[in-house]
Formats: sequence, C-alpha cells, structure tokens
Amino acid sequence: MLWICIAMAHATPTDDIDAVLDGLHRAAADADASAYFGAFTDDAVFLGTDPGERWELEAFRTFAAPHFEQAPAWVYTPVERHVTLDAKGKVAWFDESLDHERYGRVRGSGVLVRQGKVWRVSQYVLSFTVLNEVSALVVAANQGQAWLPTPFTAAQIRQAMPVGLATRWRQIGEAGESQVTWKVVEADEEGMTQEHLTEGSDAAPRTSASWVQLRDHARFPAAHTEVVDEVVDTALGPLPCRRYTVTRDDEVTTFWFSPSHPGPPLRYTSTKGDTVTLVHELVSREEPR
Repeated sequence: MLWICIAMAHATPTDDIDAVLDGLHRAAADADASAYFGAFTDDAVFLGTDPGERWELEAFRTFAAPHFEQAPAWVYTPVERHVTLDAKGKVAWFDESLDHERYGRVRGSGVLVRQGKVWRVSQYVLSFTVLNEVSALVVAANQGQAWLPTPFTAAQIRQAMPVGLATRWRQIGEAGESQVTWKVVEADEEGMTQEHLTEGSDAAPRTSASWVQLRDHARFPAAHTEVVDEVVDTALGPLPCRRYTVTRDDEVTTFWFSPSHPGPPLRYTSTKGDTVTLVHELVSREEPR
C-alpha cells in the first residue's frame, strides 16, 4: 500500500496524484486488495457503470472480493489524465481515459483529498462514453423501449410549421417522377391541415393531422434502426442531419431529419435488395410572409 499512498516531499502534487491513480489500477491488475482499497478514504464512494452501482467503501469491498481472489481483479489501463487542484492544494479533481479489453475506451473521474502528506481517492466514477450518433439507441436500450425517441417533439413541429409554410417535394418511384407542394393552411394547438398540390393537377386535396400524430410518424423500432449524425447536401444547402436507417429483411428505408427544420424528413429513400424503389426529397421551402 505504501507505493500507492505516496508522500508529497519528493514530487509535485500532480505527480503524486498520478502515482496514486496509476497505483490504484496496478493494484487491481495484481489483485492486491489491501493496496487497492487502502488508496481510498474511509468514507469513499465508488460509482460503477450500472445505474444501481453506488457503493460506499465497505460495500464496494464486499462486492469486489470475489474478483480479488486471483489476478487480475480487473484491468483498466490509463491512456490520458487531467488533474485540477483547489487553491489550497488539499482537494483534486480528475478525469482519465482508460482502455479495457472488452469495453474499449472508457472514462474514469473523481475526487482525491490530501490527508496529511498522502493523497487518497474520495470518489471514483467509472463510465462508458457514448457517441452522439448512437445515443438514441443507448437511451432506448437503457429504458427498455421497443421504439427510439422521436427526432422532434410535437411542440417543436408545431413551432416550425406555421400557417403559410409551403414546401415543395420531388418523388421518384416506379410510376416515374413527380413534384408536389405541401402548404399549411390551418393550424392550432392540436394540429394542422395541409393542402397538397401535385404538379400538373388542379386538384388540391387537404389532409389533417395532430402534432402528436406528426411526431409519431417518425417513431422507429429500436431493434431494427441505426442512427447516425452526418452533414447532408440538401436543397437548403449542407445541413447537419440525423439519419435513421430501418432494416427489415431485404427492405431498407432511410430518413434524414434536420434538427434546424423540425417536421418531415428532408429526404427519405426505400430500397429492396439492390434496387432503389422510392426517393422523396425536399426541393424548396418558403416561409410565410
């Protein structure tokens, strides 16, 4: 335990803190329970990756005991670390990147306090980082949801689709290419009515939907959907979009939603096997005057 709890006389505080944290990880790899748990304060708390994993020191020691019966207990290899000290040099905050054989790159963070001439860990938080483009999938899995969160709320769609908004769309399918203009002609707190004017036709049928219904049009099954953030060239210029790719057997439908334009996807495509069966994309957008 002495090689973890380094005295401060021979090095800077940051060097001492690095030595404590490096020693902590080394003690786990060596299954040295005495050194590992001796690096913590008596009132330390360890927060693991599972929502229920908040342990005070003795409870953590009991949980970890089977892991320390033989080496390694676990292995997390430090890759990068940042340390910040308070003005009096008695408290330190840190975050570090760690490599793990199964989990890949993870994050550790926490607090150390100086007790006499020794730094000890008062809190340690182990967490998985999540790429933004897959965060919706992780949220759905954590919440046990069969469906992903929708790209927009009903309130966001309502605010972005006022009376007078006109959007023009191009559709390419088995019947050829056509263009249609959707114009919002009525809107209230509950929903809206759109007029649909197809190029070459004098008819202008209307359809109505609630804001909740419009929101739920973009509710996708978590088990069959991939979500990726990317910049897409659109009729409105390059725009950051969130792409939802829904795969069922040999049919793939892909939707691109722009966070800056809540409502229908700016583009969606359908393919079956190697054949593109439908393309629907925005041509123009005219805001009400």
